[in-house]
Amino acid sequence: MGIPTYAQLAHLMVLAQGRHPEWVEQSTINIGGEPGPPSGGSAGVSLGVTPDGYYAVVTLLRVQLRRVPSVRRTDIEIGTFDAATTYTVTVNGNDYTSDGEADEAAAYDELKTNIDGGSEPGMTVTDGTTYLRLEADDYTCSVSAAGGTGTISITDVEASEVTFSVHLYPVDQTELTDDDQWDESGGLEFTITKNWQDRAITSGNSRAFIEIKSTNGNNVVPAVGPCDSPY
Repeated sequence: MGIPTYAQLAHLMVLAQGRHPEWVEQSTINIGGEPGPPSGGSAGVSLGVTPDGYYAVVTLLRVQLRRVPSVRRTDIEIGTFDAATTYTVTVNGNDYTSDGEADEAAAYDELKTNIDGGSEPGMTVTDGTTYLRLEADDYTCSVSAAGGTGTISITDVEASEVTFSVHLYPVDQTELTDDDQWDESGGLEFTITKNWQDRAITSGNSRAFIEIKSTNGNNVVPAVGPCDSPY
């Protein structure tokens, strides 16, 4: 192996600083599936960075719970409308109901009016005509329907808690007894309640995978950002 050139050394020094992440949203998150990362060396996100094909020395890791960090969103939909049904949305233990309205749109409007008039600090309620959306920093929510044939459900809710771990895939495993294997970084699990980001030293590894072990909501987005130069 020849002596590295000044340009190569300079580029490696830049890589070590963890600048300019090349973000890739991870498409597979594995909630409730077989524990651990997907099998094989092509799973997860590549840590290769341009222009010279190095693997990243530093990688940024991110898990996003919410579209807006300070707001948790819940969407509620009436599946079947029946004027004889009482629809209830329970927020932080407080019941808000609608019954006897002429149609679905009027039921949403009544629920919005009742929640707006309640004691839910910082909550914004949006009547989307075909759904009801609640937005606030932290709250509990459930729904129910009684009487008649009407139904109501929570169709989308952003998480307030996520548990995950990070797996790395070594570059060269030919000398290992069990090759084609992923390593769990430190064997640690992390539980977060807000959007999370951190740096990881990933030298010697070619791929990373963020395993979402459990969550109480939807739309959790893990992302891996191998760092290249600052250009």
